[in-house]
Amino acid sequence: MSVSHQDSHCPSCQSRRQFLGSGLILGLGLVLPSLSVAGSFKQFNGDILVNGRQATSRTRIHAGSLITTSANSSTSFVIGNNAFMMRPNSQVKFTPQGNSRVSISTLRLITGGLLSVFGPGPKN
Repeated sequence: MSVSHQDSHCPSCQSRRQFLGSGLILGLGLVLPSLSVAGSFKQFNGDILVNGRQATSRTRIHAGSLITTSANSSTSFVIGNNAFMMRPNSQVKFTPQGNSRVSISTLRLITGGLLSVFGPGPKN
């Protein structure tokens, strides 16, 4: 069987493709199900900034955080049951839900590359 034939009969493959296409068109805006756990860094390589300040292993990622990697840096971090790995020259913004500092509603990849692995639960 060819790959395209298998893909046409795989509903989850179709929705993944649609999700990725929509994400690329929209600048990868993703609505998350109200993450209320502060995130933490698991790996550093080079200069990582959170809201314009140098990040350390103790830096927490909250709603409203803007994470930036420089040309020779990368990082991985966890928020709730979701894992993220950022490539060099990347920037991602976690938007708060309403006026909350702890509840993240969306993420937006502004520039660069971001690999995400999401735990169970609905995502839009």
